[in-house]
Amino acid sequence: MIVMFIGVFVFSSDSSTISNDENVQEESSSLDSGIICGYNAYNCGDFSRCSEVMEVFNACSYDIHYLDGDEDGIPCESLCS
Repeated sequence: MIVMFIGVFVFSSDSSTISNDENVQEESSSLDSGIICGYNAYNCGDFSRCSEVMEVFNACSYDIHYLDGDEDGIPCESLCS
Protein backbone atom coordinates (compact mmCIF):
# COMPACT_ATOMS: atom_id res chain seq x y z
CA MET A 1 0.00 0.00 0.00
CA ILE A 2 1.35 3.40 -0.95
CA VAL A 3 0.11 6.43 0.95
CA MET A 4 1.05 9.97 -0.04
CA PHE A 5 0.38 13.10 1.96
CA ILE A 6 -0.20 16.12 -0.23
CA GLY A 7 -1.21 19.18 1.74
CA VAL A 8 -4.04 18.08 3.98
CA PHE A 9 -5.47 15.40 1.71
CA VAL A 10 -4.58 11.74 2.03
CA PHE A 11 -4.52 9.65 -1.14
CA SER A 12 -4.17 5.90 -0.95
CA SER A 13 -3.19 3.71 -3.90
CA ASP A 14 -5.50 0.83 -2.94
CA SER A 15 -8.63 2.90 -2.46
CA SER A 16 -10.52 5.51 -4.38
CA THR A 17 -11.46 7.43 -1.25
CA ILE A 18 -10.00 10.73 -0.19
CA SER A 19 -10.15 11.80 3.43
CA ASN A 20 -9.94 15.43 4.52
CA ASP A 21 -8.30 16.87 7.57
CA GLU A 22 -10.77 18.34 10.10
CA ASN A 23 -9.46 21.86 9.48
CA VAL A 24 -10.15 21.63 5.76
CA GLN A 25 -13.75 20.66 6.46
CA GLU A 26 -14.07 23.70 8.73
CA GLU A 27 -12.42 25.91 6.14
CA SER A 28 -14.89 24.84 3.48
CA SER A 29 -17.79 25.68 5.80
CA SER A 30 -16.41 29.21 6.11
CA LEU A 31 -15.78 29.68 2.39
CA ASP A 32 -19.06 31.50 1.89
CA SER A 33 -17.71 34.35 3.98
CA GLY A 34 -14.17 34.01 2.59
CA ILE A 35 -12.71 33.35 6.04
CA ILE A 36 -9.80 30.93 6.20
CA CYS A 37 -9.86 28.56 9.19
CA GLY A 38 -7.60 25.79 7.88
CA TYR A 39 -4.29 27.48 8.71
CA ASN A 40 -2.83 30.56 10.39
CA ALA A 41 -3.63 33.24 7.81
CA TYR A 42 -4.34 36.42 9.77
CA ASN A 43 -2.59 38.77 12.20
CA CYS A 44 -4.12 41.63 14.19
CA GLY A 45 -2.48 44.09 11.80
CA ASP A 46 -4.66 42.71 9.00
CA PHE A 47 -7.77 44.28 10.55
CA SER A 48 -8.90 47.87 10.99
CA ARG A 49 -12.03 47.27 13.10
CA CYS A 50 -12.92 45.01 15.99
CA SER A 51 -15.97 43.73 14.08
CA GLU A 52 -13.65 42.32 11.39
CA VAL A 53 -11.52 40.58 14.01
CA MET A 54 -14.56 39.13 15.77
CA GLU A 55 -15.97 37.78 12.51
CA VAL A 56 -12.80 35.76 11.90
CA PHE A 57 -12.31 34.86 15.57
CA ASN A 58 -15.86 33.50 15.88
CA ALA A 59 -15.89 31.74 12.49
CA CYS A 60 -13.10 29.32 13.42
CA SER A 61 -13.65 26.66 16.07
CA TYR A 62 -10.42 27.61 17.86
CA ASP A 63 -7.91 30.47 17.69
CA ILE A 64 -5.84 29.08 14.81
CA HIS A 65 -4.69 32.61 13.94
CA TYR A 66 -3.45 33.33 17.49
CA LEU A 67 -5.45 36.56 17.60
CA ASP A 68 -5.97 36.19 21.37
CA GLY A 69 -2.35 36.10 22.49
CA ASP A 70 -3.08 36.13 26.23
CA GLU A 71 -6.05 33.75 25.91
CA ASP A 72 -8.45 35.99 27.83
CA GLY A 73 -11.20 35.70 25.19
CA ILE A 74 -10.55 39.14 23.69
CA PRO A 75 -8.72 38.98 20.33
CA CYS A 76 -6.55 41.86 19.07
CA GLU A 77 -6.95 43.90 22.22
CA SER A 78 -5.60 47.02 20.52
CA LEU A 79 -8.81 47.00 18.43
CA CYS A 80 -11.26 45.21 20.72
CA SER A 81 -10.63 46.54 24.22
